Amino acid sequence: MFEKSKVWLKLNVMGQSIDDIYLPESMRRAGYSLKQFQATKSIFVHIPKAAGVSVNKGIYGNLGAGHRTINGYKEVFSDRELDSFFKFTFVRNPVDRAYSAFKFLKSGGFNETDNQWARQNIAEFESFDRFVDNWLNETNIWNGFHFRPQWHYVCDPYPSVKVDFVGRFESFDSDIAFVCDRLNVSQRVVGHENKTKGELTSSKSISSSSIKRLQEVYSRDFELFNY
Repeated sequence: MFEKSKVWLKLNVMGQSIDDIYLPESMRRAGYSLKQFQATKSIFVHIPKAAGVSVNKGIYGNLGAGHRTINGYKEVFSDRELDSFFKFTFVRNPVDRAYSAFKFLKSGGFNETDNQWARQNIAEFESFDRFVDNWLNETNIWNGFHFRPQWHYVCDPYPSVKVDFVGRFESFDSDIAFVCDRLNVSQRVVGHENKTKGELTSSKSISSSSIKRLQEVYSRDFELFNY
């Protein structure tokens, strides 16, 4: 039985690239790509609303593979590649991340898919506190990938983190410098490319009851990533 990498090589010689095989045409047209993961022997697990667009564009020059979990990369790369590649992610305080996701989706999101999901799920909530009180619970967070817990993207299974480095949104500059040095690439990650309007509002503006609910719903993230 051929390893996945050998299958990829055979198909590539026949005119198909890794993107042709593993990414739908709509994603390829939108600027997503796996090619630089293969070229740099690295994998960036993009957790929503944790500066992932800046990381992908700055290091890889594209949008990567979207919000694929570390487990999902088993469909793309062989076990040998997964073991040898440098795998990393960025996480964020769960309260700030949930607030940012809410504001991002309320403002239209990244594309029409985001916009449609927001209209169907959160359009009725005028404030973040009302959203948390009436929608956010252990069941509903799985209905939209922006609100899924961060451990879901990097654990296989919880609490086994399957990436080599976990950077933090809160120490982004120093952590992305470490990643660039590790990959021997120029530091091209500047600023926050997909910043949500109104995101400067801190958790201090969120009600204490909402913070308590968020701490309960995302308890594993708080524990696993020491927030």
